[in-house]
Amino acid sequence: MRITNGMIVTSFLSNLQTNQAKMDKYTAQLSSGRKIVRLSDDPVGVYKSLTARQRLANYVQYQRNLVTARNWSEQCESTLQELSSKLTSIKSEVVNAASTGIKNDGDRQNIAVLMSELRDTVKDALNTVVGDQYIFAGYNTSNQPLTFAKDADGNDTDTILYNGLDLSNVTDVVNKAAIEKEQSQTISLEVGYSLQMDISMTAIDVVGVGDNNFFKTMNDIIGLMNSDSSTDDVAGELSGYLGKLDGAHERITSCLVKAGAMTTQIDILDERYSEDVINYNEIRSQIEDIDSAETIMDWKMADAVYKQSLSAGARVIMPTLLDFLQ
Repeated sequence: MRITNGMIVTSFLSNLQTNQAKMDKYTAQLSSGRKIVRLSDDPVGVYKSLTARQRLANYVQYQRNLVTARNWSEQCESTLQELSSKLTSIKSEVVNAASTGIKNDGDRQNIAVLMSELRDTVKDALNTVVGDQYIFAGYNTSNQPLTFAKDADGNDTDTILYNGLDLSNVTDVVNKAAIEKEQSQTISLEVGYSLQMDISMTAIDVVGVGDNNFFKTMNDIIGLMNSDSSTDDVAGELSGYLGKLDGAHERITSCLVKAGAMTTQIDILDERYSEDVINYNEIRSQIEDIDSAETIMDWKMADAVYKQSLSAGARVIMPTLLDFLQ
């Protein structure tokens, strides 16, 4: 087979183009910091990289939702602890007012004023917000859930309403149905794949309904202290309300347990997702990111080969027949 000068030049140009492509590849990797510059560089790697990125995006969103859930649960827990402390003070004052032979009518009226203030602080505590959302209001997160009912003249009464409903009135069928509908409202956040976390807790869960409604109990106690009944009768009836106050305290304790369990679950998920984010970042980095030292070494080797091919080409292309006819 006769090897012509044209064949040598063609082979040289093909090899030069290959070496130049390697130089371009490593130059692009060094300038971008990525192994995969074009989809054609590694189609399988691109698929794995996109999968890892999608998982990372999901975990980052789950972590954002956990931050929101944590804010709600911690504020809820703080509020319930405050209510538990308030209820202890209320029960102590009721026991104090029920002491026969020690407290007179004037003392009980003074205690009634204090009880009114404690009742109002409980109301205000249940109107607490996280950001601009009321956390004990069910779906009605933009408006105060607990307000005083108005009389015919537009003045505040002692009755406290939840989203416009009298929680102590369960004899009215319509009102009872509305209360049950409000109580069933839940606000959930997606904190994992097919995992929803209920972060809501309505004021109904805390204060109860019907005769066991906390605000009704408080108003009955305040009314009894301000009544004209005999001291012994008042003391006896006040003692009867201690059981209802104990029941109210048990409801608050149950809600505290629920909030604490929610916080524990959030901590577990947050720790797991933090580890998953690290793992998937490592997977993504292994696929996408270059090893700078190795890539620089490959680039230098490709550069040396390219320069050597240019040197060899200079010797192949330059000689012609005229060079030898001289």
